[in-house]
Amino acid sequence: MIKLKQNSKDYLNGFTNLLSGYFDLEECQRISLEFTFLNLLSEALYSKDKFIYKEIKGNIDFNLENGDTKEFFNKLHIFINENACLKNIINHIFKLEKLENKNLIKKIITYLNEFYTDGVRGQVFKKCIDTVFKTTKIENITSPNISKLIRILLRNFEFKSLYDPTIGNGNLITEIAIKRQDIKLYGQDINENVINICKMLLIISGRIQDIKNIHIGNSITNPKHIIEGRLQKFDCIVSEPPFFIKDWGYNEVINDKYNRFYRGLPSKSLGDYAFITHIVESLDEKGMAVVVEPSGVLFRKGSEGKIREALIEENLIDCIIALPNNMMYGTTVSTNILIFKKNRKREEILFIDVINNVESSKVLTVLQDSMIEKIVTTYENYVEQIGFSKVVSRKELMLNNNNLSVQRYVESLGEREELNIEIINKKMTSLQKNIKEVQKQLDSYLNN
Repeated sequence: MIKLKQNSKDYLNGFTNLLSGYFDLEECQRISLEFTFLNLLSEALYSKDKFIYKEIKGNIDFNLENGDTKEFFNKLHIFINENACLKNIINHIFKLEKLENKNLIKKIITYLNEFYTDGVRGQVFKKCIDTVFKTTKIENITSPNISKLIRILLRNFEFKSLYDPTIGNGNLITEIAIKRQDIKLYGQDINENVINICKMLLIISGRIQDIKNIHIGNSITNPKHIIEGRLQKFDCIVSEPPFFIKDWGYNEVINDKYNRFYRGLPSKSLGDYAFITHIVESLDEKGMAVVVEPSGVLFRKGSEGKIREALIEENLIDCIIALPNNMMYGTTVSTNILIFKKNRKREEILFIDVINNVESSKVLTVLQDSMIEKIVTTYENYVEQIGFSKVVSRKELMLNNNNLSVQRYVESLGEREELNIEIINKKMTSLQKNIKEVQKQLDSYLNN
């Protein structure tokens, strides 16, 4: 048998090859993920996983009796209908049922049985999701490396509720929730297909109780987490909102009934600050948010500049971390991690420059564990390091028109070396002039 996690790429490619000719690539990937999920779920039920076994009724039998594929689908329908958490999230598999191709179903079942789970099931399924999504160019997707960095940035922050308003496939929020089984997860996304994948990941990760907190919809124009007519507040928020989104719902929130945009409405053609505003307004009084954003949010003027100025004046921005290019799937642009905190005691902002301390890759830039630890310890200790980090006062920010570009404040070692050479050259020129003057005086004295 073959290890699934270690060979996830080959496994999914093989699955796609079985289905090609019947469906397009995207549909092949969806079917393969659903089959993989059900197979992992079956394993968990047979092994009586303590977080899953008590929540799910029955099981799925992947051993075809007498090659009866019709009976297989009948049993699958019954299994799903008996478990409310599975309803409406398993859809694409049943397109195979309509094909009535017994030979294809047999090949798929045989193929599934060639692989075994090598690790924690939730992590195995997450690896399969990542393998699928890193090939898509539809939207920017958080890489596992960034998710890991965010998780470690939050290692000393205690929280009971975790929210992602653009939860996507759930890889980010479930990464943060590792070894935090006692917290509650909440999320929303406009894409029903990725929401279903997210729910599958939550189930296989033993977080079935959180399924009810995951909703479909636009978190800007139609936020679903509402209590008594007001935005629900959360201890911790993580998010990687879609970049540069134009049709984000400007007209719908001009008269926002939740009063989120009192600092000003974001640009009509750019939704970055719509998500930032929603996130900040969804934090509780001691909450913390970690958000991945493109560099433009740090310096663009106009309405965005006014919102940024208000966030600085309200002392909500704790740290800006500039990441190197090509750290995400679907985009090569440089990204930044923005850390927001309510009830901050200090008034400065810490800037950390990773761009000039890591070599970018043409494929996917990955931070080594040592660099992640350096970033996190620098943030935890809130310290300055030449060429890496700088603590900046609000006064200095005002002098720079509240521009939050990291490179404006963190001087790279290369720049420092160039500056030192320039100073040395000036001093040498001055000394040479002095020497010439002294030499003239000496010559004059000797000639007399």
